[in-house]
Parts: sequence; structure tokens; C-alpha cells
Amino acid sequence: MSFRKVVAGWTVLPVVLAVPCGRAQTTGFQYAIAQAFKLRQEVKGAGASLQLLMDARLSESLQKDLWGKGDWSFVFPADSDPYREFSHHPPVKSKLEIVNSAGRIVAERELETPLAKLEAWNPTESGQLFLLTQDYSAGFGSYNGLATSLIMIADAAFHEVKALDMESRRQNPMRLVKSLKSDWRIVEREGRPEILSVSCHPSLNGKFVIDYSRYSFDGNQWAEHKRQVDGFWESDEPFPESRAFH
Repeated sequence: MSFRKVVAGWTVLPVVLAVPCGRAQTTGFQYAIAQAFKLRQEVKGAGASLQLLMDARLSESLQKDLWGKGDWSFVFPADSDPYREFSHHPPVKSKLEIVNSAGRIVAERELETPLAKLEAWNPTESGQLFLLTQDYSAGFGSYNGLATSLIMIADAAFHEVKALDMESRRQNPMRLVKSLKSDWRIVEREGRPEILSVSCHPSLNGKFVIDYSRYSFDGNQWAEHKRQVDGFWESDEPFPESRAFH
């Protein structure tokens, strides 16, 4: 079941694509607004928005060529224009901005990768939640891929959503990975959203194990229920059945 089908019943804010915004960087290159979302909460004036900015040289077509496939040096031929361009000046890291109605930046956060995507997700009435995906794909390696975190926008600031590990009783950031040995899904259980995440990796004794994590929201906080079993799983296999996560 695709992500769009799962969230279709919830309120998802529209994405507005825009032209390069013309903000100069220290390298002389410019950022472009890749995505923009209207914020429900007023941020020092109505009309506030959350913006994802990326290197303006990363056109929509180049983003599609690179997304989930690896670094530009792995994807593009050595004699291509993008390869020559990025060889001299590699793409800069993307960033998030909260901008008020007057166009003033009231909060800013630099991301870790040049390629990123935002998706509005509002499974509850409290706060305004976004799925932030950063592309760590390298073209090789079983554990490199797309990593998604949950970002809450409140009080004109970014808040990373954490989940309570029900075993360790520690609050940990929710990090959802899609790679050769990891995957995740959003599902619904008894009218509440849940996130199922599966990951396969070597244990301390060198044998492979599978982690089944279930993230649930009780109306106040997220909780992670995890179990680990011996075994091997890769993403070209069917996603595990829900009963594996309980």
C-alpha cells in the first residue's frame, strides 16, 4: 500500500513549487525554493510558510535523476555537464526556513544532504507535522538510502519528534530508513496511525537479526515497541505482515 493511499483520508497541505528565490550563498550560487507549505499557526503575522530550499542548480529533472540512486559522481557520466559542474562546485546542503508574511526568516535549519523532500502529515489535531526525507543514497552499500524523520512546527521553531522506547524508557528521535535492508510503512490500527519499521543487520555475534519496530501515538506522545528475532530480510522481499510487529 503506497504512502499516498494511506494518508489520503487525512488533511494534507498543498505543495507549492516556486522559482529560484535568489538568495546568494558564500559560494556565489543560489538557493531555490523546492517546496513551500502554508503554516496554520501564525508566525509573527499571518501567511507564514515552511520552505525547503535546495541548490538552484539541482533542477527538477536532475533531482529525479539522482533521487534514491546515489551521489552525482556515481550517477552522471564523467563527460556530462552536471558531472563537470559539480566536480568544480559540489551541490550544497539543503535547508529549511520558516518565513513570515513579510518575507523575514524567523527560523532556519541546515540539513545534512543536498537532496531532501517534505510531506505534510497530520494524523492528529495537535501541532503541524511533516515527514522530512533526506537522501543518503550512495549507489552502493546495504544501509545507505532515504532516511525520514518527523518534524513538528510549533512556536515558530522546528521540533524533532521523538518516541519513547518502551524497553529502555528513553526518548529517541524517530528515524525511518528505506534501503536494501530497511523499510517502513504508515498504517492505521483501531482508528489511530501507526508506523511499522523493519531493519535487518548483523548482531554482536555476527549473525543477522531482524528488528521489528512499531510506533504508536496515544494522543500525547509516540511510543516504540520493538522486538528482535534471528533471521534475514531485504527490501526486494514482501514487507512483513503486521503480526510480525507485535
